[in-house]
Amino acid sequence: MDWAKDVWTAIFESLKGHPEATLAATMVFAGGGMLAMSINPWASCGLPAVIYVGYCLRMTGHDKHSERMAELDVQKIEKSRGAKTRQRAQKILERRRDTNGRR
Repeated sequence: MDWAKDVWTAIFESLKGHPEATLAATMVFAGGGMLAMSINPWASCGLPAVIYVGYCLRMTGHDKHSERMAELDVQKIEKSRGAKTRQRAQKILERRRDTNGRR
């Protein structure tokens, strides 16, 4: 039985830090367990599949939201830097006008 312990240890170590893979493995084991308990095969395979697909869709939406928020942050930074650059340019132009006017 040492080999079984090694197999489970290897599985858990490889799943560490990978939430999608962990969820998929859990759903496979849950489906297999429900089949072993003689639960309806469609429910045994369908329920874990629906949960996994729902999770994947949710993560896709989350990724799109994170990307859009990052784009908005970049635009905000560009606007603030643009305003500072315009202010500096305006000051330089005013100095040149003052210098040219004194001559």
